[in-house]
Amino acid sequence: MPGRADPDRGRVLQDWDKAFASPLPPYLSVAFMRKALAYEDQCRRHGGLLPGTRRALRQIAEGKSVIDSTRRIARPGAHLVREWNGRTPRWRF
Repeated sequence: MPGRADPDRGRVLQDWDKAFASPLPPYLSVAFMRKALAYEDQCRRHGGLLPGTRRALRQIAEGKSVIDSTRRIARPGAHLVREWNGRTPRWRF
């Protein structure tokens, strides 16, 4: 119902504070916060992103082009394959 507060919001806010120790960005939905918390938990359990991927994402965030930032990750001739919903798209560099 519009205008009705989510009863789980308080619990999710507590979980956010524990996980991130930073202020909550304004206007995040409870559903989005749950997804972010699940991703953070997964990263903590499995080690998160590889250092090269972190570096590339940081460079992109700082304004470097995607091609220049990912050059180390996908070299010419590399194949990326992803299976999703029964389909297998392939990309070649």
